[in-house]
Amino acid sequence: MASQDEIEKVRQAIMRFRELLDLMQMQLEAGEQAYARLFDGHDTTGMKEKDAQWLIAEQIVDDTEALKRAALTMQFEARNMEREFEALYGNLITE
Repeated sequence: MASQDEIEKVRQAIMRFRELLDLMQMQLEAGEQAYARLFDGHDTTGMKEKDAQWLIAEQIVDDTEALKRAALTMQFEARNMEREFEALYGNLITE
């Protein structure tokens, strides 16, 4: 039978998993907002997504800094999350 300390360690791992999922959701929402900001100032109402993307691509083709910044930020956040999930898993398999 597992000791209370062992059960508590697993409970904390479950809690950490929930925290990481919440962080991941917040980061995804921030990425969605960065995507939406690419369209700021442009009326794309009623347009198909592909057509709206084409319109924005035409506008930013010579200055893609906002898109680069958004992609780099998401890349950084995804790598951080990968490390955090790896650490959580590592703690569980060393038991």
